[in-house]
Amino acid sequence: MVAHWSPKPFVGVQILAGPQNRKLLVNKYLSSRKFLNLKFSQVIKITKPILTVRELSQILQKTESEILFRLLKEGLVTSINDNLDLDTILLISEELGVEVEYSPNSQDEEKDETETKFISLAEKILQIKKNEKDYLKPRPPIVTVMGHVDHGKTTLLDKIRSSKVADREAGGITQSIGAYQVKTKNGLVTFIDTPGHEAFSSMRERGSSVTDVIILVVAANDGVREQTREVINLAKSNNIPIIVAMNKIDLDNANPDKTKDELSKEGLIPEEWGGNTQIIPISAKKGTGIDELLEMTALITDLKELKANPDGELIGVIIESNRDPKKGVLATAIILNGTLKIGDNIRAGNHFAKVRFLENHFGKQVSFSLPSSPVRISGFKDVPEVGDRIEISLDGDSKSSYAKTIVVKSIKNSKSGSGKNKLSLIIKADTEGSLEALDNVLESLSTENVKVFFSAKGVGQITENDIRYAESIKAHIIGFNVEMSKTAEKSLKSSSSLITVLTDKIIYRLSEKVQKAIQILSMPDEIETISGEGEILKVFRSDRKEVLVGVKIKEGKIGRKEKIFVISQNKKILSEVHITSLKIKNLEVEEVKSGDECGIVLKINGIETEIKEGFFIRVSKTKKVDKSNPFKTSI
Repeated sequence: MVAHWSPKPFVGVQILAGPQNRKLLVNKYLSSRKFLNLKFSQVIKITKPILTVRELSQILQKTESEILFRLLKEGLVTSINDNLDLDTILLISEELGVEVEYSPNSQDEEKDETETKFISLAEKILQIKKNEKDYLKPRPPIVTVMGHVDHGKTTLLDKIRSSKVADREAGGITQSIGAYQVKTKNGLVTFIDTPGHEAFSSMRERGSSVTDVIILVVAANDGVREQTREVINLAKSNNIPIIVAMNKIDLDNANPDKTKDELSKEGLIPEEWGGNTQIIPISAKKGTGIDELLEMTALITDLKELKANPDGELIGVIIESNRDPKKGVLATAIILNGTLKIGDNIRAGNHFAKVRFLENHFGKQVSFSLPSSPVRISGFKDVPEVGDRIEISLDGDSKSSYAKTIVVKSIKNSKSGSGKNKLSLIIKADTEGSLEALDNVLESLSTENVKVFFSAKGVGQITENDIRYAESIKAHIIGFNVEMSKTAEKSLKSSSSLITVLTDKIIYRLSEKVQKAIQILSMPDEIETISGEGEILKVFRSDRKEVLVGVKIKEGKIGRKEKIFVISQNKKILSEVHITSLKIKNLEVEEVKSGDECGIVLKINGIETEIKEGFFIRVSKTKKVDKSNPFKTSI
């Protein structure tokens, strides 16, 4: 039986979610006769945690337009075939006056237990090794290079690439794949290139879940820094061995002993000091120590006896994803077990794909990818998330209706900022991992007074639709490492000046601009600015009506027609005092400027306050703060 309001809610009343809020409505509008006609029927129970807009409209007996309109009000642009997650279903239903409960049937419950039994990737790999132990073969080690920004991680990776890959192949390597393999005298090694900036700590955490060893780059002239400690804690929590590459030893200000001492305090005691941490001195710029570093990596990973079954169950992890304008959705993955082939039906989180083509780290198309190999996958309809586990989908693409789930995070944000100013943003990034990092950084900027609210998020260039949507909801667009399409640029020029589009390749330059906008929104609607200030050097005459003082102007300027106030010890003691005379050397003037000495007659109208030498007079002006576009307001 369908639950609904009858008749429709009257104008001016917002239907709030949940029984408690309905009780508030009863108390507030009990005197209204219209309220007496409002009725509730039975609660609707749903057995699926994900429904399309069309399915939800049929269940609620509402039109598709009503559902889409409610979603649009919450900042979500959808179509009737897009999927809604459970939180979104419950929230939208309640806003439409319908109470919905999720009640999975027994089959769903059994399915959920099966799916969550091996939620840990490490546990899943252990299970596969146990089941397929007779078919395991050695696989290349997977190494993640990490370190504090500017300590030389990128230089080290570039040096390894250029020295260990043939010239004709090195030119084909695309860094955006996020991983690559190199040949060493000890065999193949797979490197995951995680971003070095602290803004991408969440990506580094996901990268470490597939790694066998971490190379921690520490500059010998800078020592242990904040991100160095982050990596050490990350490795300890995941039980991953660390090799320290002590970089920049060729610099004059390098201090290896001090660096080792700082590492020891973090629990990484050098082997020569009686510990078990390998610290290899290197110069990434000159190539010194690179061979020793790779040999030590091979030695440590050999002890772990890394194995996988290329003919076994397919398991991989998404380490990067983006939407390419020409090739569509591309996802980079590391295969951990089994072999990924063209034509395979695979699942990554809630996203499904039939593999159309595969590319190796040289950008060359291949027909399959073996364990420990980085590979770029084409075939997903939507962008999977970084960290999603890749598995074979036994049902092929039959579950593809689940592939585009709209996350309710932005709806929750809009409800949690009651009483606050709201900075609405649409964020776009080049990859899914970058989008997640941008989300985390900007969301953390929210203050007690201003809530950062994401109206929409996406991967790919900024389009004309983004501009139109931003204009319709009065939002601003933040783009990380993306460009605007030509049609978007034209649309922006003709749009309202209340829209700002900011793009940059450095995430913290974007966050600084957002921070300034938040500061503008946090300011009072009007601010008082000092336009002139002078010190009272001498009080010549004083009575109940007027005071004649000698003043030296310290800052700005003071005009004859302006109202001033008197300051003592930074406290205002007289307000709205009028100037009746303003002279320089017995000549009446209209204004005095910084550096001038003048005589001023102040009209105080019987105020019993003694004005003394050393007091200050000050002129201030009230200015309204334009908050219509905080990115364009300057104070």
